Amino acid sequence: MRVKIRVRPNSGKSDVLEKDGFLDVFVRKNAEGGRANEEVRKLLKKRFGKDVKIVSGRRSRRKLIEVEDGD
Repeated sequence: MRVKIRVRPNSGKSDVLEKDGFLDVFVRKNAEGGRANEEVRKLLKKRFGKDVKIVSGRRSRRKLIEVEDGD
């Protein structure tokens, strides 16, 4: 399954909210060195219960992620 997300780095909280057809992913980490992306993957893994990988948008706030099948 593929999902469009918007990342909000440097937030005061770590949370995932659904809004306007996107998942807004709030992370505490900044974007330097891929730290925000790693926190995004951890939050979404917790939400979906499966591994998540970033398909596109690695250096953008808008990303396309893929939730692994995990069969």
